[in-house]
Amino acid sequence: MALIAAAALAGGVASGMYLDAKYHLSKDISTLRGRRAVTKAIKDSVKAGRVSPFYIFEESVQRHPYDEAIWTRDGSVSWKVTYDRSNQYAQVFLSHGVKPGDFVALFMQNSPDFAFAWVGLLAIGAAPAMINYNLAGKALLGCIEISTAKLVVVDGGPDIAAKYEDVQTELGLKGIKVINIGQERSRIYQMDPVRPGDELRSSMTPGDAMAMFYTR
Repeated sequence: MALIAAAALAGGVASGMYLDAKYHLSKDISTLRGRRAVTKAIKDSVKAGRVSPFYIFEESVQRHPYDEAIWTRDGSVSWKVTYDRSNQYAQVFLSHGVKPGDFVALFMQNSPDFAFAWVGLLAIGAAPAMINYNLAGKALLGCIEISTAKLVVVDGGPDIAAKYEDVQTELGLKGIKVINIGQERSRIYQMDPVRPGDELRSSMTPGDAMAMFYTR
């Protein structure tokens, strides 16, 4: 009987290994478990009012505040400094009347300030509309209008400034404000890095936009 049982067990294991190799059953089971874990995590975050990815960012800051978070050719920025800068940007956005659910257009080249602005918007339950900094004229105006943003953040070299200046009058007529980071950066960096309250993010749902990207 022992031999029969052992043979049956061996046969079962062999059959299972064959089926797994052919149909990738273990991979499917692992995927299902992963999806269930993600679904549960989302449900838990909704119940706790912590859907915003800002909380994930905060956890990283708490784990390794002085590690490198952003690297550039001009130097690196720690998680703690990134956190403080993002909160400073959040306070700027609040002072301009940005509310949870709003879009703010970012007409910026890649830089640490681009990341600070993005996280700063998430911190208040808002989101960035990523405007291609190669755009100009009517194309630039059209993308800003599509975003419904009432505030545009501009940052970059002289070419970026020139493109903005070409549409400055039209933006003003539409009631759209502009923050020129080149002129405001030092003032922003001197602000108190006050963390925006949880109430600004508590009503977010998994279906809310975290950013707006433009495609053809």
